[in-house]
Amino acid sequence: MTSSFNKENRIQGEEIETQDYVSEFYENKRYNKPYSLHYHNWLAQKMFSLLDLGSPILDNGCGNGFLAQFLKKHEAVGLDISPKMVELARKRYSEVILGDSQNIPFEDSYFQIVINRGLLHHLPDPRQGVFEIRRVLKNRGQAIFIEPISSFLSVIPRMIARQGKHFSKSHKNFKEKELKKIINSQLKIEEIHYFGYLAYVLLGFPDIFDIYKFLPGKSILTPALIEFDELIAKVPLLNHQAWGIMILARKQND
Repeated sequence: MTSSFNKENRIQGEEIETQDYVSEFYENKRYNKPYSLHYHNWLAQKMFSLLDLGSPILDNGCGNGFLAQFLKKHEAVGLDISPKMVELARKRYSEVILGDSQNIPFEDSYFQIVINRGLLHHLPDPRQGVFEIRRVLKNRGQAIFIEPISSFLSVIPRMIARQGKHFSKSHKNFKEKELKKIINSQLKIEEIHYFGYLAYVLLGFPDIFDIYKFLPGKSILTPALIEFDELIAKVPLLNHQAWGIMILARKQND
C-alpha cells in the first residue's frame, strides 16, 4: 500500500513538473499563434455546442484558463495541479484552485457541468479521476471529455513526441475501448465525436511541431484544413483513425 502510494506521488510530481514547464509554451505559442488559436477556438466551440450549459461549471485541469473566454456568462471555477498553470489561469478566471483532479476539493453533487479537456491522460489513476467527476456532478449533470486516442495515424508520432520534455513518463495514449470503459464505469456515455486529422497536426501544437509557420496562404489554408478534418470525421471507419475523441457523458440519478 505504501509502495503504491509513493509511486503515485512520484508520478504526480513528475506531471506537475512537466505542466509547470509547458505552461509558458501554452501561453506564448499554443494559444497565441493565430492559426493555432483558430483551431483551438473551433474545437472549443464544437465542445460547447454539445453541452446544456448551466452553472456552476468546473474546468477540471484548466491549464492556463483558455476556456474562460467561453464561460463569461456562467459561474465557472478552474482547477489545476500545476502552480504555474494556476498562476496563468487566474488572469482569466475569477476563481482558480490549486488542487488534484483525483481528489476534487468540492462537496458532492456541486457542479452542473464538469469540463475535462485533455485531463484523464495526465492522471496516474484515470478511474479515480472519473469517480471524482461523478461525485461532484449533480444528478443528470453533464461531463465532457476530450482525450487523445491511439490510432493508425497517431501511435508512432506520439511515441516519438513523448521523448521530449513536453510529456511526462505517465502520459497516456488511450485505446478507444479502454477510455470508453473508464468513463462508462461511472457515467452514461451519450455522444461520441472523433476529431483530429491534418488540421490537428499542422495547426494545433506549434509548441511541439510548427512546420505550418513556413507554409504560405494561412488565411485560406487554415479554415480549409479544419473543413477537411470535419469532413473526415463524418466518414464511417475512416473517422476512427483520429488523433482525438470527444465524449459527452451524464450522471444518472443516484
